[in-house]
Amino acid sequence: MKPTFKLGLHLHRKHAETFHILEGDVEFRLGTKTYVAQPGTTIHVPSNTAHAVQVINGRSARMIMLYSPAGFENFLKEMKTFTDAQFADDKFMTAFNEKYDNIQLE
Repeated sequence: MKPTFKLGLHLHRKHAETFHILEGDVEFRLGTKTYVAQPGTTIHVPSNTAHAVQVINGRSARMIMLYSPAGFENFLKEMKTFTDAQFADDKFMTAFNEKYDNIQLE
């Protein structure tokens, strides 16, 4: 993930996520708590848990992401194909997020 990667507070009603950090430092906000995950750290986010993710310290990060049940990985695959115009289109992005149970909270 790029050094500027930041994903605002959101939740997923239907799936849990587990992140294992391989490189870089990543800040996770889960509910009211904040954690800095470094290489070797694993963070589990149960379904219906508000969370935010941000790469910190100005370096890229790599992580393994697991989804249970499977299917959310298609969110990332599909997003890779988006144009700048699609990212800027609020209606398009709202529909896309709803399709994959990605509920934006901020």
